[in-house]
Amino acid sequence: MEQLSWAAEDNYLIDEVGVSVRATDETFFGLVRPYLASFAVDEPPEGYRRFSANVGEDRTWPGGKVTRGINSLYLGMLRVYRGRYREEMAGRLLSLARDMVTDGQNEFFRVRAGAVAVNGAAIILPSAPEPHLAGLVAILVQRGAGYLADSMAKIDPVLRRSHGTALPLMVDEVDFPLLQGVDAPVPRARPRRDGGRGVVPPLPVSVEQLGGAWADPAPIGWIVLVSFDPGEETRLEPAGGADALFRFTEAVLNLHVWQDRALLFTRDLLESVPVSTLVVGSLPDAADLLMRFAPSMLGEVSV
Repeated sequence: MEQLSWAAEDNYLIDEVGVSVRATDETFFGLVRPYLASFAVDEPPEGYRRFSANVGEDRTWPGGKVTRGINSLYLGMLRVYRGRYREEMAGRLLSLARDMVTDGQNEFFRVRAGAVAVNGAAIILPSAPEPHLAGLVAILVQRGAGYLADSMAKIDPVLRRSHGTALPLMVDEVDFPLLQGVDAPVPRARPRRDGGRGVVPPLPVSVEQLGGAWADPAPIGWIVLVSFDPGEETRLEPAGGADALFRFTEAVLNLHVWQDRALLFTRDLLESVPVSTLVVGSLPDAADLLMRFAPSMLGEVSV
């Protein structure tokens, strides 16, 4: 990495994981500090990982046209982002920081799933890799569900509770118009080049911005296996058997740690709570459907 002049450096300790952030332009911190302020510490924690943001200089041309500078983000010596949008660079930083924090938490079953709490019980939403899962969770939070996880749920295999994270939701830019009162932070002048397929880094949105609430660890009350099929009829159907077991196991991210115990736990879990499938043709319709049926599906859960 080239020699640069750093305007400032912040240090954070997030669930015992040390993160340092430095940038060539002080203004970049305005995009990350609101989400990390509660984790700030004075000195770099032991074994910390460093993010370095080289912020490009914008140029204003005669007539008022602005050309955005090229921004680069490094994790150590590895470049992890290059592009014209500082907001995207902040999103990449926060996404990677969250991955660094959660990847070592193998005391939990880590499942590629969203998670919310309704009436004190958790709804787990396992999915294939999908950029719109966090958008569905964000809409559920705006509908009154408590926030636990946007795309990686942590399940305590002993108490069978879903635990949340204190980091923001990371929502795909194309889903921001579906969030009431929340604008996408990237003022994009033209359609993004990936066509909405989720290649562009997701953007942070806090629970407070959504007008929602954080949820305490909650017992699992309903598992909903989610598939996204835009344009299809949004529908909720019962599920179970080998197909449900396969789909849930496929979403477990640390099978290599739990090995044979993962299959036993998953099978027992799926037999002990209601299991459904959800085909998502429309994110708002899917959120409404889940919130409508949640009281009856979670009615027997002991909290």
